[in-house]
Amino acid sequence: MTPIHVDMSGVEAGGSFPVLEPGIYDAHVDKIEMSQNKGQSGYHYLTFVYQTDDGIKRNIWSNYSLSPQALWKLKTDLTNLGIEVPDGEFDFEPADVVGTKCRIRVSKKPHYSRPGEEDNELEEVLAPEGDFGWQTSS
Repeated sequence: MTPIHVDMSGVEAGGSFPVLEPGIYDAHVDKIEMSQNKGQSGYHYLTFVYQTDDGIKRNIWSNYSLSPQALWKLKTDLTNLGIEVPDGEFDFEPADVVGTKCRIRVSKKPHYSRPGEEDNELEEVLAPEGDFGWQTSS
């Protein structure tokens, strides 16, 4: 087998992503996936991957439960992404949402599995600058 050449200069072990400072970042929807299995609530969930557009290209994940009691969050965020959400059942095509511009409010929190390290958390999805959806903050 041919040797594989890899340059590890400046790479730290641990696989951490750079932690963003708390604030509002321009971003876009990078990917949407439906869970293969039901979550703890007994319902499937959607995972949206938002990617910052600030040169760092940091991915921020958000899970949306499809439990009736939790759908308010998905409805709010879809509305802020410019998706018209009716009062009732509807279908949306994830491919039509991927690439949609938005702003995201990001905070810091302790990392769930690495004591002493921090991670980012998506607090809120906002309409892009100049758009007006259902925004809880500006």
